[in-house]
Amino acid sequence: MPPSGEVSVPAEGGLVFQATINGIGPFKAGFDTGAGVSILSTNLARKLGLTLDTQASELGTSSPANVQVHKTHIDTLQIGDPLLHDQALYVIDFPGGVDDSGFLVGYELLRRFAVKIDFEQQRLTFYDGPRFHYSGPGTAVPLRKVYFEATKESAQPEVFNRAGLIFDSFGHGLEVMTVLPGSPGAQAAIETGDVITAIDGKTPSDEENQPAFLQPAGTQVELTVRHGTETRKVTVILRDVI
Repeated sequence: MPPSGEVSVPAEGGLVFQATINGIGPFKAGFDTGAGVSILSTNLARKLGLTLDTQASELGTSSPANVQVHKTHIDTLQIGDPLLHDQALYVIDFPGGVDDSGFLVGYELLRRFAVKIDFEQQRLTFYDGPRFHYSGPGTAVPLRKVYFEATKESAQPEVFNRAGLIFDSFGHGLEVMTVLPGSPGAQAAIETGDVITAIDGKTPSDEENQPAFLQPAGTQVELTVRHGTETRKVTVILRDVI
């Protein structure tokens, strides 16, 4: 950490940045503010030659089922100037089709620094925790001191996916992660794990917040949906769900 006690790094979308592990990389890393631990894919751990604990343990997730993980340690994790030593990572098998060349950094990073996530400027700023004192216009909430600041974009009403679907993009379509109960997506019998391979006859982009689902309420959108080995077409009529 420089004498100023702060350093900024570019971050795509405010959360995705470059980092090195044991001097190797850089690799794409995601800053997951809701994760208690840092996660590494089995494939990347193998490429780095990391030694895993032989005894597997269970890690709780947001889904009903826990996942089996193996713990490992790395000597260094470097993000711009900040250099962290002796970091614990949890290694898991990423689902097929998901880019497993990167990793996720969780609370292990949060507890060492004060971190500013700047979505407008697309960067992360790390502050030396013991010297950090917040003096901005944000509002504090009781989550280990988190401050929210208004931006020009936040003054505009945000439109949520009007099909009631939350996606994960993996390059071959949009995998449905969540279907809001009673939403147009639920009424079309779309289920978690289904893959949207086409929207109005066109292959969807990698954007998880698809513009097609932000169209005005009442718009009809035709989806090609893959469920296991079966593919079908459904029509959803968009409406406000939140």
